[in-house]
Amino acid sequence: MNRYFSYFLLVVIIFSACNKSDSSGAIIMPGDSSSLSYGDSVFFVKEGDQDNIVMPQGNLKGKFSGFPEGIELDQVTGAINVDKSETGLRYRISFIPDNNPQDTLTTIVLLSGISYLDKIYYLNQQQNKAYAVYNGRTENILPGDANLFDEGGGCNSVGVAVNTKDGSIDLAKTIANGVFGDVPKNGAQKEVELRYKLNDKSNQALNRLKVKLYFFETANDITQDLVGEMNERRNQDMFIGLNPQPPFLSVYNPRNTGLMVSSNGILGTAKPRPPCIFLVSRS
Repeated sequence: MNRYFSYFLLVVIIFSACNKSDSSGAIIMPGDSSSLSYGDSVFFVKEGDQDNIVMPQGNLKGKFSGFPEGIELDQVTGAINVDKSETGLRYRISFIPDNNPQDTLTTIVLLSGISYLDKIYYLNQQQNKAYAVYNGRTENILPGDANLFDEGGGCNSVGVAVNTKDGSIDLAKTIANGVFGDVPKNGAQKEVELRYKLNDKSNQALNRLKVKLYFFETANDITQDLVGEMNERRNQDMFIGLNPQPPFLSVYNPRNTGLMVSSNGILGTAKPRPPCIFLVSRS
């Protein structure tokens, strides 16, 4: 009995050694097409004349798709163009094989970069800084000390006060710089493109992020469609890598429809970019 058990245990060990798992946790059998993997789960933009293209492993025939929006994905080959995708987000890649359309394979990839939280900042409560979020988690520390934010000065030149070392945005200074007018107008908005370089495995390749800023006198002035969109994004936050956030806003708003404004709970109805920063004068 012990001899048979030892033989069985040896087979199990050999079988396990012949398999490997990728960094996203999927088990990959040699020559197996029942798993979807890109060989890694974190990818970085790269400098150079050619785009950084990553391919799925194996000879997979079928149709690929990505969620949420923002990833540049070839539906036939599964190729991901990292340089042309929106970075700082986690994406779910799905694959439906031609020979088994009832079976959908999935894997998760993270395209490294920064973002900002969709958030209301109450200026009368001294909430004057919006901080960059690295790789979708607020607890992540920016890599190294040789990062450069606002490359070329595109944000600061129009008054959006970006700290060039850590990417934080000084909201009070942004208002003082007249981004929303000499006297900020209720409902005013400004979209800028932040160009930045990170001291990580991207080797300081140039990365880009569009950021949208809004000014409102009070939270009740935020329009219903914006509140609904931001709450929809909350439904995606855990998936795309952001820390779980409380509801953006759910208020009785007599200036609009008089209805309770909240999420309708349908995943994926709101595109996660650009991040939206709401500067509110008073709570």
